[in-house]
Amino acid sequence: SCAVSSGPQENVYVERVVDGDTVRLDNGDLVRLIGINAPELRHGQHVAEAYARQATDALAGLVEDRKVRLEPGVERLDRYKRRLAYLFLPDGADVQKKLLEQGLAFVIAVPPDIRRADEYLAAENTARDAGRGLWARADHLFKDPKSLSARDKGRFRLVKGEITRVIRAKKNIYLKLGDSFGVRIPQSLWREHWRGNPDRLRGKTIEVRGWIGKNRYGYTLPVRHPVMMQIL
Repeated sequence: SCAVSSGPQENVYVERVVDGDTVRLDNGDLVRLIGINAPELRHGQHVAEAYARQATDALAGLVEDRKVRLEPGVERLDRYKRRLAYLFLPDGADVQKKLLEQGLAFVIAVPPDIRRADEYLAAENTARDAGRGLWARADHLFKDPKSLSARDKGRFRLVKGEITRVIRAKKNIYLKLGDSFGVRIPQSLWREHWRGNPDRLRGKTIEVRGWIGKNRYGYTLPVRHPVMMQIL
């Protein structure tokens, strides 16, 4: 299965794979792959996450010390000044998709770069259904909202729970999973992607993913695309 690219591309040379979703080019540029998030290697006092090494090795096996095609994102740089891009092998195969199909990364959708999100979710689901990689112990991947702690702040997490309250604020909709965790969706994006009355979600179980934040009400997770929140 190779997703053929449709944007303008440049040929680049990958000097080194930094981790499962970041590479360094021979000109020194760091490139963060769009649409996926791989488990993190050890840094600082954080120990390596499960499958971080396998994801890094798999990406290295595909692109390290090789010429690949790079397609820049709509958003060119992330806040760490890394280039945001899709990588393709010389035969056109989508590198991000290959990692997802092996269960070595999670799909993410961060606007404005969302045009492959549904295709990438399908690739992740292939790995999930087959129990590959990270999905071999899927029940351990999802955190209970009650178990979130200071250690999770700023980290990418998968959370699963029941929506106990729906709060409609001026700019955002908050889906509360218990007292101390809420999913935050901007009203404008709710209208674009989900539509309808959010109250209908009360009592539903959801799987949500993203980077955990904290406010005075507890832990929060901002969601800006349906790929990041599955309603079960």
